[in-house]
Amino acid sequence: NAPSGGIPGSFNRNQYVNGVFPASAFPLPAPGTEGNLKRSAFRNPNFANIDMSLVKNNRFREHVNVQLRFEVFNVLNRVNLGAVNGDLASSTFGRATSTFDPRIIQLGARVLF
Repeated sequence: NAPSGGIPGSFNRNQYVNGVFPASAFPLPAPGTEGNLKRSAFRNPNFANIDMSLVKNNRFREHVNVQLRFEVFNVLNRVNLGAVNGDLASSTFGRATSTFDPRIIQLGARVLF
């Protein structure tokens, strides 16, 4: 069921980490009935990611090319929170307890023939 105080439109980052709602705010519907909380009433935290790659193509021979690559994922190293736990029986209900990968840098070479 929907919480009695209504549902706010958005939450800040700290609320996602510390818990959006206590599980006690959601009364369980009577057995054999459906609750009144509409589908997709909650959204997960925002996700923003910027990736970058630099590629240099080098020709060695007529039919042999070497491609040097420098790639960075999550360039700004922004912390992106994972999904909020929606299990009422869990002690972490309403909290985002995971994060996506931090900045990753990789170098590579590719031989094309």
